[in-house]
Amino acid sequence: MNKKKLNILITGSGGAAVPSMIKIIKKYRNCNIVSTDMNEHSSGFLLSDKFYIVPSGDNIKFKKIIKNILIENNIDLIISVVDEELAIFSDLSKELNLICLQPNKSFIKKCLDKKAFGILQKKIGLNNLDTKLLSEINLFNKKELSYPIILKPRFGRGSRNIYKLNSFIELNKVLKKINTNYNQWITQKYISGQEYTVSVVNYGNNDNYKIVPKLIILKEGVTKIAKSIYNKEIENTCIKILEKLNPQGPFNVQCIIDTEINEVFIFEINPRFSTSTTLTVASGLDEINFLIDIALGKKINLNNIKWNENIKMIRNYTDYFSNKYEFN
Repeated sequence: MNKKKLNILITGSGGAAVPSMIKIIKKYRNCNIVSTDMNEHSSGFLLSDKFYIVPSGDNIKFKKIIKNILIENNIDLIISVVDEELAIFSDLSKELNLICLQPNKSFIKKCLDKKAFGILQKKIGLNNLDTKLLSEINLFNKKELSYPIILKPRFGRGSRNIYKLNSFIELNKVLKKINTNYNQWITQKYISGQEYTVSVVNYGNNDNYKIVPKLIILKEGVTKIAKSIYNKEIENTCIKILEKLNPQGPFNVQCIIDTEINEVFIFEINPRFSTSTTLTVASGLDEINFLIDIALGKKINLNNIKWNENIKMIRNYTDYFSNKYEFN
C-alpha cells in the first residue's frame, strides 16, 4: 500500500526564502505543496503543485477563503511566514485538527506587539531597549529621550518604516511624515554592535531545541548576506525565552550584541520561520523537515544534532520561466 502523500500549505509564497523552502521540503519527502500569496506572480507558485491568490491576512475575507482552501485540498500541515496570518492559522489548526508549524497563539500575540514584548523582556529579566509608545512621550521636551533612538511601527515586519534618529530636530522632521496615531509607533534605545538573526528550532516540547545564531553581514529589508556562528550569550538568552515564555514552536530572534559590554539586546522576535531558515538548513540543521517529522510523531532529539559554523549565505535572484502559469 502506498503511503499517503502529505498535503502541505505554505503561505507568503513570494517571500525571499519560500521558493527554497519548497525545494527543501520536496527534496526530502513525498508531498503535495499548495501555496498562497497576494501577488499573482509569486515565484513560489511555479514550484508548487497548486496555488491560490488570496487577500492579505488582515483582510476580513481571509479566514473564510483560507479555510476553504484547507478543506478543499485536505491539508495536513500548515507553514506560514506572514505575521498577519499567524493567529488565524492558530485558530484554524485547532478547529480543523491540523498541524501548524508555529508557536502557540499566546506567544505569537506577545511577540507581534513590540510594545508588549518590550514590557515582557523587562519582566523576565532580559536586557531591554527601554521601549516606549510615542504617545507616552512628551514630544515638546527636548530632554525626554536620550539620542540616538530607533523609531518604528508598533506592529510591522521586514524592517519597514524604521528610522534611526540622532536628535530632537530629526525626530520632529519624521513626525511630520508618519501618521498621527502615536499609539502605533514605538521608540527604542539605539544599540551599536553586531546584528544577529537566530533560528530557535523546537516544536511542542520546549526542552527539545536547537539554537542557530547567524551573523548578519548585509541586510536590505531581509537578510542578504549572513554566516552561521555559535555564540554562548545568544544561546543563553534564547534558552531563557524558551523557559519563561513557553513558545512550543519555531521562532526567530533579531538581536544585537553590544561588543563593548558583550551583552545581547533583542529588538524583536518573529514567531515563525525566518528568511534565514535556508542558512540554518545549509549549516546542517534542516529545521523545516526535522520539525515536520517531530510534528508527525517521529522521535528526534534536536539537542544532539550538530550544525556547522561559518557557512555563508549570499542571497541573489533567480529567473523562472514557464508557459504553464495557470491561476486557481
